Amino acid sequence: MINGISAEVQSQLVLSVISSLHDAKVNVLALVMDGHTINQNMVNLLGCKIMSDTINSSIQHPSDSSQNVYIFFDACHLLKI
Repeated sequence: MINGISAEVQSQLVLSVISSLHDAKVNVLALVMDGHTINQNMVNLLGCKIMSDTINSSIQHPSDSSQNVYIFFDACHLLKI
């Protein structure tokens, strides 16, 4: 469904979905994903650094500045591949 989507578009979609869930009273604590290259690029665009010596694994919630959304890769999936 999203074959060929860019990291820029994906990051905007993720922020939009987190905001929509917040409006529906759903508290998003974390975003878990596989380590696909597009996902890694999206994480970097969102301001996280997960695959480096200096780790920053959270972003400010787009609708609630007092809350963070933590981002990490699914360890079981990474081990499988």
